[in-house]
Amino acid sequence: MKAGFTPDDLLLVGVSGGPDSLALAHALCKLNWKMAFAHFDHQLRPESARDCRFVKQMAADLGLDFYQSAKPIQKMAEEENRSIEEMARTQRYHFLFQTAQHIHARAVLIAHTADDQVETVLMHILRGSGLNGLTGMHLCSKSAFHPSIPLVRPLLNTWREEIDAYCKSEGLVPVQDASNQDRTYFRNRVRHELIPLLETYNPAVKANVLHLADIVQDDWDFLGKSYGQISAELIRSVSEDTLEIQRSSLLAQEKGAQKAVVQNALSKLREGEQDQIDFATIMAVVDFAHQPTITRHISLPNHLHAFLENERLVLTKQEAPSCAGVFPQCDEQQTFSMVDPFQVKISPDFFLTGKIEPVGNFKKPDWVGNFLWEAYLDADAITSAQATIRPFYAGDRFAPLGMGGKQIKVSDFFTNKKVPVALRKKWPLLVINESVLWITGFQPAHAARLHAKTSRIWHLQLQRIR
Repeated sequence: MKAGFTPDDLLLVGVSGGPDSLALAHALCKLNWKMAFAHFDHQLRPESARDCRFVKQMAADLGLDFYQSAKPIQKMAEEENRSIEEMARTQRYHFLFQTAQHIHARAVLIAHTADDQVETVLMHILRGSGLNGLTGMHLCSKSAFHPSIPLVRPLLNTWREEIDAYCKSEGLVPVQDASNQDRTYFRNRVRHELIPLLETYNPAVKANVLHLADIVQDDWDFLGKSYGQISAELIRSVSEDTLEIQRSSLLAQEKGAQKAVVQNALSKLREGEQDQIDFATIMAVVDFAHQPTITRHISLPNHLHAFLENERLVLTKQEAPSCAGVFPQCDEQQTFSMVDPFQVKISPDFFLTGKIEPVGNFKKPDWVGNFLWEAYLDADAITSAQATIRPFYAGDRFAPLGMGGKQIKVSDFFTNKKVPVALRKKWPLLVINESVLWITGFQPAHAARLHAKTSRIWHLQLQRIR
């Protein structure tokens, strides 16, 4: 092995009972490596419990420790709206690395072969992967499932026909997984349909794809380090599910580095997910950074989102920007008396305050980012003592200051002001006598404007709860 381990290091070997893992386990035993077996039952086939018993007995015959786990993968995939392949892989690796940590194993070994590598590279190409996807799987690498225990693939340069020949010569009788013939799975279609078709064009196609992966890997070793350094400088973690990148710094990079930084950021958000991020998704974010949408927001696959907030590119799992806590939101309508002074809590994060002041106290509100969190209304123009703070309703109209009393739809106002779509439904509006007099964060209504005869003003402020 080239992973830096010795026969005295404890290794955890994932053994399904099929030809590949059986050959790997047998060869390691012949070489007297110190190891334990682990088997994960996906419960996708009636005979899966039989396979587990087979591997358990093999471990017992060899005097090795055996660890097992089983989960209803199909049910879990349906509940989380994920593919069976992705769910199976994620749960299997979680089990393997948790077990490795528990028994203090130096590494997790799995039996991916050269054929698996060819299939993986072709799958990445079909899904629109970037350059990194062409490297395929690595002989020894760190994974998203553990910060220090490596994932090792000792058979990655060994062809499946060589595995079969080894099993035959050693008298090994592996279990057969019928699901490997099920062509509803993407990998199986590549294995049984695409590769045979490509071999009609060039019988050496598998060797050539494997060679391509090796060549690209050499190039990526250099590029990956450079891009990794740039990413470390540009990507800032805001929370567990939110990252941000300074837009100007990103756009100052070469196009290849821009794509790499975005890919690294999205990969960090999807840590633990093994599917490659496709090229179209990466380019969607890069294009968005260059030319933002009107709403300054785009939705991405895998329940991810990109926002532009004050020239920060925010990548997040949240439907609202990472800085949503600085935006007012209210869940329900509240009616209150505008008694001087008043204070109304409109959400766990914000309260609205108001007090009557002489017009001489008027001071032009300061912009905070792109928002005004205070407003001055003509107190004499407000005849009702009852006011309502409520979320935006479809059909609401507003005559903002500066438009001469002309009304527009509140939805259009939000679009013009580039309010993120996900925040609009709960954005608080101050309503008096059924008229919207202030959309918090922006100018008040024309009807409440200050003029030459104004003597008293309502000074309204939206403040965060400390």
